[in-house]
Amino acid sequence: MKRVPEKLDALVVDDEPDLCELMEEIIGRMGLSVAAVSSSSEALQIARKTRIRVVVADYAMPDMDGLRLIRKIREQLPEIRSILITGDSDIEATRAGQETGDVHVLVKPIDLQYFEQLLAKLVS
Repeated sequence: MKRVPEKLDALVVDDEPDLCELMEEIIGRMGLSVAAVSSSSEALQIARKTRIRVVVADYAMPDMDGLRLIRKIREQLPEIRSILITGDSDIEATRAGQETGDVHVLVKPIDLQYFEQLLAKLVS
């Protein structure tokens, strides 16, 4: 795992390397500190050591779904904001994310302009 600063504006968690890299690039261009990892276990390790403002997690990941990951990170960082990214067929994920409260659900393909606006609002 790469070295991560003590504070992050955003942590991206997605098992698809291309999407992870794209999100990291977009967030970095916004002038925000960002780290991207490909598994929930890596994200939980970072959350133990780092103050994170926003977690951006894919819903469908092999080791743990994104909603469960967000809940686990909130046990350590209750003030964290979150964005859950899901495929359009994941109606259950969308509903569960909204019921959890303070989980912003975005459906793929993501509107990048809206994503940037939402992220800027969540880190402010």
